[in-house]
Amino acid sequence: MTVESIIGITAGLIAIGGFVISVYNRIKKQLFVCSECHLPFEEVQNGGDSLNKKRKRIVLIAAAVVVIGGGIFYFGLRDKSEEETMPIIKSINKYELAMKVGASDTLQVKCQPVDAQVAVRYSSDNEKVAKVTSDGVVSAVGKGNATVRVTAQLSDDKIDTFWVKVNVSYADDAIEKSTGTGWGNYKLSWGNYNGPRELGKAGEPHGVGGTIEVNTSYSIDLKDGRGSTLQVYPGETIVNTKFVNGHLRQGELHRNDGTRKWFNI
Repeated sequence: MTVESIIGITAGLIAIGGFVISVYNRIKKQLFVCSECHLPFEEVQNGGDSLNKKRKRIVLIAAAVVVIGGGIFYFGLRDKSEEETMPIIKSINKYELAMKVGASDTLQVKCQPVDAQVAVRYSSDNEKVAKVTSDGVVSAVGKGNATVRVTAQLSDDKIDTFWVKVNVSYADDAIEKSTGTGWGNYKLSWGNYNGPRELGKAGEPHGVGGTIEVNTSYSIDLKDGRGSTLQVYPGETIVNTKFVNGHLRQGELHRNDGTRKWFNI
């Protein structure tokens, strides 16, 4: 129980006690004071109830009212407090994603309270289109449709499942249209490329969805204005590439140590 709850219960009991005392004083004036002379009665034994017995009876009634009222007040506060603090899963921040190849977005489960302990699992039914990390980051890797399943579980074993529809398209429709003019191998200075090619330009890579098998160490200039480069090594692979007239623009690097890195140029 919080300090605020204890303070509230104490204040409530004090208020109820004050009310009961005021009622008791009013009853006492009516029962034990002469209405004509306004003087208190003297106790007289006449075989019936004495004044002391009446006073005791009223005190017991007042005490019972305080106990019952306090109990109702306490349990009412406790139930309300428990209801307000009981964690619940409300929703997910997005139910549909329209993405371009190479883009990413993040899914988040909304809970009440916001700091509720919840275990969330993500999975994609088509990783050739959309991949999702354990943190809910969705990456678009190929054109098509996919569904991401989000399972959220609270500490009380309550489980909710959400379904997120993902539609992925190419970043450049012109490139998409040009894809299919040719598909084959092309030798780069640092690896072997297999994917869509522009036949009208000496068969240079042009389009989305190719693969590069790296056979020579090479630094890819990311052209970000800061001189950043991406170092690749023999045996590594770049998939889901995007080429524009022979120039690499994006891809997903699969390193020899099993890690992956998406890049845009």
